[in-house]
Amino acid sequence: MFLNVSLDGNAWITYWCEINSYYLDFYSVKENTEERELFSTIHLGFAEFIPSSNSSKPDVIEIIGTRPPMRNFRLYIYTYETFNLITLIKICKKQREQWISQPKYLRDCSISVKPHTILALRQKWNVNQGEVLIEKKTTEKIRFQLTDIEILDPIINPELPFHFRFRTRKMDDIAIHKLHSIDNMRDLFNTILTNLQSA
Repeated sequence: MFLNVSLDGNAWITYWCEINSYYLDFYSVKENTEERELFSTIHLGFAEFIPSSNSSKPDVIEIIGTRPPMRNFRLYIYTYETFNLITLIKICKKQREQWISQPKYLRDCSISVKPHTILALRQKWNVNQGEVLIEKKTTEKIRFQLTDIEILDPIINPELPFHFRFRTRKMDDIAIHKLHSIDNMRDLFNTILTNLQSA
C-alpha cells in the first residue's frame, strides 16, 4: 500500500510499503511508471506503532524505536486508506510479537552473522566478531564495538537512497553514510542486532 512518510511530521514523501517477514520495507516509486525500488527497511521487532500527538495531520501513526540500535528512531506515517493502514499496523504488531516471543537461539538463527564487508562512501567497513574497523583513504583507522552503535534513522530523501545516520556511545559526532545497497543495510543492521542480543 502507499504510505506518506515523514521524519518530522511536516514534510511528507510517498512510498509503497510492504511487510517482508520481520521487516517493513519502503519502496520509492518512479513518477508515471510502476517501477519500484527498495529504499529503506525497518525491523519490526524493534519498533512500536502509536497514534501521534505531534503532527500537523490527523490520524498520523508514529513508528518509534524501542531498543538499541533503534532507540532514537522515529518516523511518521499516514494514508487516506485508513482501513488498510489499520490492517497493516495489526500485521506489523503481530510480526513484532511473534519475533519477540521466539526463543533467543531462534531469533539469532533468523539473523545473518557472517563476517562481511560493507562499502560506505570513501570508507571500507570490515564487520567481524562484534567489531567494526573503518579504514579511511588516509592511514587513519577507527575501531568501535557493534554494541556501541546506535542507528538514528534512515534519511528519507529520494536523491539519497540507502543513507542512514548513526552515532556511537564513544563518539560524539553523528555520521551520515551511504550503503552500497539495501542488502548491505540489512546485513549491517542484522549484524548489530545479533551482537546486541549476545552481549
